[in-house]
Amino acid sequence: QSGELFIHSDFLRGEPALIELRDQSGSQIIASSTQILRRSLTPEDVLYSESKPPYPTDLTIRSGHRFQSIRRHLESPLPGTDSKMLSQALETLEGNYETVKLKYLDIPTQRNPKASIIIPAHNKVEATYYCICSILAAYNATTYEIIVVDDGSSDDTSRIEDIISGIKVVRNKEPQRFIKACNSGASHAKGDYIVLLNNDTEVTNGWLDALIQAFSRFDNVGAVGSTLLYPDGTLQGAGGIVWGSGNPWNYGTGHNAFDPRFTYARQVDYICGAALMTPRAVWEKVRGLSDYLEPMYFEDTDYSFKVREAGYKTYFIPSSIVYHHEGLTSGTDTSSGFKRFQEVNRPKFKKQWNHAFLRNGREGFHPDLEKDREIVGRVLFIDYATPREDRDAGSYAALQEIKLVQSLGYKVTFLPKDLCDLGSYSQTLRDMGVEVITTPFYLSVEDFIAHRGDEFNCAYITRYYVAQESIPALRQYAPDCKIILNNADLHFLRELRGAGRDPEKLEKAEEVRELELEMMTQVDVVLSYNETEHAVIQSHTDNEVKVRKCPWVVDIPSTFPKFEQTKGLAFLGGFQHPPNREGIEWFASEVMPSIREHGIELSVYGAGMDDDLKASLKQQGINAVGYIEHLEDLYLNHRIFIAPLLSGAGIKGKVINALAYGIPTILSPIAAEGIGLRHGHDCLIAKSPHEWAEAITNLNINERYWNSISKASREYAQQQFSFAEGRRLMRETFETIDLFNIQN
Repeated sequence: QSGELFIHSDFLRGEPALIELRDQSGSQIIASSTQILRRSLTPEDVLYSESKPPYPTDLTIRSGHRFQSIRRHLESPLPGTDSKMLSQALETLEGNYETVKLKYLDIPTQRNPKASIIIPAHNKVEATYYCICSILAAYNATTYEIIVVDDGSSDDTSRIEDIISGIKVVRNKEPQRFIKACNSGASHAKGDYIVLLNNDTEVTNGWLDALIQAFSRFDNVGAVGSTLLYPDGTLQGAGGIVWGSGNPWNYGTGHNAFDPRFTYARQVDYICGAALMTPRAVWEKVRGLSDYLEPMYFEDTDYSFKVREAGYKTYFIPSSIVYHHEGLTSGTDTSSGFKRFQEVNRPKFKKQWNHAFLRNGREGFHPDLEKDREIVGRVLFIDYATPREDRDAGSYAALQEIKLVQSLGYKVTFLPKDLCDLGSYSQTLRDMGVEVITTPFYLSVEDFIAHRGDEFNCAYITRYYVAQESIPALRQYAPDCKIILNNADLHFLRELRGAGRDPEKLEKAEEVRELELEMMTQVDVVLSYNETEHAVIQSHTDNEVKVRKCPWVVDIPSTFPKFEQTKGLAFLGGFQHPPNREGIEWFASEVMPSIREHGIELSVYGAGMDDDLKASLKQQGINAVGYIEHLEDLYLNHRIFIAPLLSGAGIKGKVINALAYGIPTILSPIAAEGIGLRHGHDCLIAKSPHEWAEAITNLNINERYWNSISKASREYAQQQFSFAEGRRLMRETFETIDLFNIQN
């Protein structure tokens, strides 16, 4: 009656679908329509204004992946890739195995491949050809070699090197099947990484790059695996679970692959051998696939257990996407043919690894929780939007805090208040191992908490106005969940400082104060970056609120500016934040006239700079740059960093970044607040326009003084804002609310 039709999120994956409305008997069609069911409800205007490419695509999924590859090939052609061969490969992929034509194909030979792709093949030459076409078409910066193991084939696989040049072929006169074929192929590998790839697969843009990046992104990784999709885009497997019974389970089969549950990197029990990467050194250490399971089945599960027993981790990498035509080469009937060895090998595997899986969960119970391995608990981060590190310091801080919590062993789920999927920004979190909640899978913060809130040990909320919406839902649906509130900065203090004597602004600041303090009294602990704010909070709440110091972490760069290679002043700030605009406008009018005669130029950087501000600054001879993609260009090329803030609160991330780079910094007292800096040692603090001008002109010409402050600032940043120090502070916070020792 409402005119609305609810479609389950499992079907919202960007594929065309026939939607029919039938009567209760199902015999009469009342209405029918073909629709592409969008997998993202984030409006295009939001994507264009708030995110950056690549955006979520609603093309047919496989076509979308091919389009991404074509774009990358055009942007940055790979050495040796022939456009004619590329076009031929793409033409092959547009059909299916029944339409494959075995035309000559040339694979670029790479002398020092990083990865060796092992493709075992027994007949089904069309499948192997199709698979290799997909490898050629999929854009990957990782160099590779392709090793086809012809496992006693009687079709054109026996002459595949005549059809496809640039590949290695290893031949078995008689069929040896999967285990021996893979081990044989790996013995001929030159790459640092071995990739097992079924011949009934289609790989996609960046699949190989995503796998190989996992080894540098996570510590001590021994094997990684891809998302496996059926040809229609339905999820086939998102990493494997081995239950306490010893039986394996392909997690997520039949669901929407873009559901947040399946799209973040995580440790798993096993990697499916259809698309598995492992370092050659690890492969050799554990002696490849186990011969006790010959000829096939359970060898990939066994390999994952061997890798972990050797002291390594096994990760599922969802951004590596591979389509798998399951059953094309071995069938699906476990009672006949080689598929019967699946049941033959099951008891062998269980006997071998009983000690390793015995404490795992009961088969089929709570798979959405069981899938997360090697964690001590679960933390739900809630903020107003997804962090965009290149746009504001708050986003940088949010990412670092997530990393700190992960380092304590917690699985992190991120819930943005707007539930928007911001493309590459959201993907950054997923690649870090963070589950990101978006529409259409949940439609509000309360909706998500109502469905899943009880699985979390802790909620980490940033900003009081986000807490207003989140806390009631948490108290209702997750009463045992501890709540941490990171106030980011003390909003009412910032409002008061900016209000002056304006009655309306003062009234607004008082309203904010009441709301902010109320939220603080409803949580278990409040985090604040600024010890000055600690005192304000405690004085306003009669010590009712438990306050801890929130860590701020910076990476200490290996390079830093040199006096003779730098010039001019730099300011950085997000201009949607009023104190940044207020500060730079004051500096432009009050300080710049005094230093312009010395030939000192000012460049102003930061997102959100509107046309009026740009025009005003340019009229005053200031270089109004706006958004800058690589911040190191700012810190390494300017002689002095300034932060002339007149109001505000919290800690100033741009100042700490400047300290870490060693660019001497001149600050207002507000900008220096809470950082613990010492005037004349690791920074200069100026109040009046005269003090600002004097500090700038002196620092601009005194190389010895400049070098002294540069060195001291780097040392201070390393001491106070290292990851190790941040982890210590975050651990203390979790211990304060009795969470650190929670076991999964």
